Amino acid sequence: MIIVVRYFGGVLLGTGGLVVAYREAAADALNQAEIIEKTVDELISINFDYLLMNDVMRVIKDCNPQIIHQSFDNLCSMKLSVGKQDIPLLLAKLDKIIGVVIEK
Repeated sequence: MIIVVRYFGGVLLGTGGLVVAYREAAADALNQAEIIEKTVDELISINFDYLLMNDVMRVIKDCNPQIIHQSFDNLCSMKLSVGKQDIPLLLAKLDKIIGVVIEK
């Protein structure tokens, strides 16, 4: 959405001149705008035995989710932020590791 605000209420530019002025103001705003890309993410929690750490971390490295929280003890847990488009791949790889419990 682009909004152009006029501070001068006169008609000196005429109808055609106003269209050109609005178009140029909108184009200038778009040229100076910073593009920010965002993804739709979901949180996934996983629990696993410490002995499965290497397998789980290999999947984490391959799928590259953002680690929100992690706790490593005899029973490990991680909370991951995953892009919606990447969830099926991550879940498929984690399901192959016997002993990993996935909570959505």
